[in-house]
Amino acid sequence: MTQTIDIPGLPNSTQPEPGYVSGGQPSVDQLDAAAKVGVGRIINLRPASEDAGYDEAAKAAALGMDYSVVAIAGPQDLSIDMARQLDELLLQSLVTPTLNHYPLQQRQSRRRHHGADERFGCKTTRLKKRWMPAVAGG
Repeated sequence: MTQTIDIPGLPNSTQPEPGYVSGGQPSVDQLDAAAKVGVGRIINLRPASEDAGYDEAAKAAALGMDYSVVAIAGPQDLSIDMARQLDELLLQSLVTPTLNHYPLQQRQSRRRHHGADERFGCKTTRLKKRWMPAVAGG
């Protein structure tokens, strides 16, 4: 996949690989923009306790997008199983342009996640640097 994904205004947006974009919580308009550029899958890393301000799952469904949640509120939620779940979703997305997002205000401090890096080693750290740059401090 060689697609570049540009979603105007998406907070902390980065494209770790062609066909994937990672960033902060998208607005309704940004989900519309994502659909227009061909994004077909949303991976929401926000825990249920954090309100997006709208029904993101319903909006994604209305736009014809697949929608998954892998809730990561903080280091206590990072586990090998959680990393595998996210990895499986990303692998399923190899042919589908994908947006994964997290709530920007909750993911700015690498210090909060340092303990998780030590517990789960470099594989989880690499996963975070690649897919959740605000978590990894990048």
